[in-house]
Amino acid sequence: MIPTLLFDYDGSLASIGSETLQHKLFGFPPIRIFKGLEQTKLIVKQLIKPIKSSISHPLFENASIETEGFELSEKAKQMNLQCLVFDTITALGLQERNQIKNTKKLDTLDQRSWGIYGDALNTFIYNICSLPLRIIFNAHIDRERDVEGETIELPALKGGSKTEVLKWFDVVLFSRISRDPKTNETVFQWQTKPQEGRFAKDRLNVLPEIMPQDFSVVFSKYEEAGIYHPNILVLGDSGTGKTRALASINSSAIKSNPNFKAA
Repeated sequence: MIPTLLFDYDGSLASIGSETLQHKLFGFPPIRIFKGLEQTKLIVKQLIKPIKSSISHPLFENASIETEGFELSEKAKQMNLQCLVFDTITALGLQERNQIKNTKKLDTLDQRSWGIYGDALNTFIYNICSLPLRIIFNAHIDRERDVEGETIELPALKGGSKTEVLKWFDVVLFSRISRDPKTNETVFQWQTKPQEGRFAKDRLNVLPEIMPQDFSVVFSKYEEAGIYHPNILVLGDSGTGKTRALASINSSAIKSNPNFKAA
């Protein structure tokens, strides 16, 4: 069991099943978020604590280098917390923009507010990806045209965040579905390499180019390569299995429970 805390921003976790089943699958009941980063960070702050440390390096002989970072709080250690999931970052971004508009009494974000939004979201994602935990962000996609007129598919985030966040993840999985020609059943897969404007990524090149939607396989392959806390971004349209696949963190319930639906 990988004890996993899920932050639910759009209610799509209901597609996995009841709250009782979710609790059983992940070790904790998910937390429903309505107020964007403010509410999310209040919870995360209970799970981590900032630390300062010194590291030595042969180039500097007697000098040491001061560094800052995070470690798990005593509460998180007692929980044996090992994984955080944010479903979806798209809905989190929308909530955050609405919070800024409400606070500043704006109908639409002005240039300064867009800057505040982008800085806050980017900083949050960067800090989360620095934690000693397995991290999963789900995101919907936007389709845009690049300078050559080709269609590219990016995380459905506004402003510069849609391209900025990609560099902080070890793995970017692009969700896709097809039909089994023999059974006519839906086949849920991940694309792990960039192709045709899709920003997939496998930093260690240990995953097959097309693979089943199974987080346990991703975790296992990265652990074999010495990465115990991979940061994973899952991209895809609604209905391509982003939420459904979360059950594979700890269980084969996707295969054994006919009531699972894609979300």
